[in-house]
Order: sequence, then structure tokens, then C-alpha cells
Amino acid sequence: DRDTTGVVVFALTLTGARELSALLRRGDCEKTYLALLGGVMEAPASWSDTVCRREELRRVVADPGGDLATSLVSPLAVGSDATLAAVRILTGRTHQIRAQASLHGHALVGDVRYGGRADADGYVLHAARLRIPAGAHLDEPLTLEAPLPDSSRATLIRHLGRGAVDRALALFAEAGRDGPA
Repeated sequence: DRDTTGVVVFALTLTGARELSALLRRGDCEKTYLALLGGVMEAPASWSDTVCRREELRRVVADPGGDLATSLVSPLAVGSDATLAAVRILTGRTHQIRAQASLHGHALVGDVRYGGRADADGYVLHAARLRIPAGAHLDEPLTLEAPLPDSSRATLIRHLGRGAVDRALALFAEAGRDGPA
């Protein structure tokens, strides 16, 4: 997604690219995003939907004949009309988080294409952590993390308050040190 921030990985060799693609396709890599969801979400959820891309709409929609998209959503901070959540995607569909959040009544704040309310700063969707398992080219598992951009942090603070955001990000960082999150 053009407006998504965070971890970006690329391979230096064709062999490495093939191996990374295979890991991602099998779901062996753990990908966790931070997202500012619309509405109040107080309990963790597992979202499983069949979706497909509709080119004429330039978006992904629910479709019984589509591909399975599965995400695990954990609220980190809840405000009066928005929730900062950690979203671990178990599949890698186009616009997966944006589409599923909308389907489940929590369109990203600022993501008007998927039904979110307009926000001058756009939406916050940040690829915060990627874990790659040990394999042919890695002796140890590798965890890559990207700090949240200042502009995204400012948007979160505007919606949830500085204290709530600081606590949520500390909780997320601590969970990352303890293993899968």
C-alpha cells in the first residue's frame, strides 16, 4: 500500500528472493502492523474472510469465491472513537488489513477508500515488525523492526492521547522482546 510505512525487505540475489517469497507464501514469516482503527475495539479478535480485488472499484471486497485472508487483531489503546491495534496477518492479500478492518466495522481512521472517516493526516498503517525464521541462509531467526514515523505518532496522540500512545507502544515493544506478538 502506497501510504503504509515500516519494514521493507528485499533480496540481494535471485535465490534469496525465491526463498523469501516461499517463506512469505507459506506464512512462515510473522508480519505485525500497527493500525489506527475506527471505533472502539476492546477485545482481541481473529478475522477470517474470503476477499478479492475488484479493479473497477480499485479496492478489495468480500467475495465467497475469493482468497482467504486471516488477521489476528489485538487492541493496544482505546479512545472514545478510535483504537490502536497490533494486527498480525497470517496471509498476505492485497489491502488485507484495510479491507478486513472495513468488513469488521473498524475501517482505518483516514482511509476513505475503505469507508473510514476522513482525517487530514490520512491513515496510520505501519509494518512494525517482521520475523523471518531460521533457514537455508539464516542460522538464527531474524526480527526486523521499524520505528513509527513522527507523523504517525502525532496522529495517534491526537486521537488517543500521549499517555495512552506511550503505554501502548511500550507494551508492543515489550511483547516483541518476549517472542511472537
